[in-house]
Amino acid sequence: MRETVPGADAYVLSTWLFLRLLGVVYLVAFVSLDRQILGLVGSRGILPVRELLARRGRRVLPLFLGWPTLAWWASSDRALRAMTRGGAALSILLVAGAAPIPVLALLWFLHLSLVHACGEFLHYQWDVLLLEA
Repeated sequence: MRETVPGADAYVLSTWLFLRLLGVVYLVAFVSLDRQILGLVGSRGILPVRELLARRGRRVLPLFLGWPTLAWWASSDRALRAMTRGGAALSILLVAGAAPIPVLALLWFLHLSLVHACGEFLHYQWDVLLLEA
């Protein structure tokens, strides 16, 4: 016989709603960043991500472990756009309820990658709060 936690059913609706709303917040974050990313850290942006990474060093694996971002391997304008648009697509999957645990892990990692790649532009309170959520 399986033990049940008293009141466990009460968390089903709140969990369902929380995940959908978190997906909407991620969607807003990725779509708004998609509109700005090339002007901020693109190849002709204010602070190009390639220059930011070059100042950090050349040994990718140790640097990735201390400062994780996919930009170590791909920092072209196309790659930056792929990260923001991929995040938006994953956000839609989360809102739809498709595979929430792997989707949440990928969303978190993509957003972390962009926070590190965008440097000063994404080191504000709400970007860090979204990573913590």
